Amino acid sequence: MAAWLDLTHDVRGWSLLDTGRMDDIVQSMSHPATQYPSICSFLGNTSRLSALRALFPQNNVTRRGPASLVQLHLSTTTARSEHPVWFTETSFAHPSTLDGPFMNPSANRPRHCPVQQNQWETSINIKDHILIRLVFPWTHVACFFVDGESKLNTVAHWLKASQGGIHTSPSDITSRMRVILNLTSPTATYH
Repeated sequence: MAAWLDLTHDVRGWSLLDTGRMDDIVQSMSHPATQYPSICSFLGNTSRLSALRALFPQNNVTRRGPASLVQLHLSTTTARSEHPVWFTETSFAHPSTLDGPFMNPSANRPRHCPVQQNQWETSINIKDHILIRLVFPWTHVACFFVDGESKLNTVAHWLKASQGGIHTSPSDITSRMRVILNLTSPTATYH
């Protein structure tokens, strides 16, 4: 299971779903009290899957699991080291949502957090907020795979928005995040 964060929608409205994936990874680490993970985030088009396969060949990152907004993996080659590598992945695509409860037997601790309905208009706005406030503050390296100007503008918006406000990171220092921008379409125009 790689699904970590997702959006669900039912008659009460939108909810953020935490599948318990991070808890599962921590429990599977050899000595979690003395290990300090680094988080790499891969965001963008399908080229991110090729990069993930090249960087983490021992991990089966392309297996089909439950759909989710953000997937979380543990690098199997670094799992026993003092600094294991966790990596997240998400696409630019419109977020797929789960209607009703999350059905995955290995996710024994799913948590639902209601989203204030008047604050965001669409699931895209909610996704942006989740990335900016819950994923980026913990990310050490962010790899963006961009195939056009609209996606480049989205990345610029995310990075600008992540520079201010309250974060969940213990240090609240977003300048520690390193950004790698991959322009994946040779025919696209960027201004």
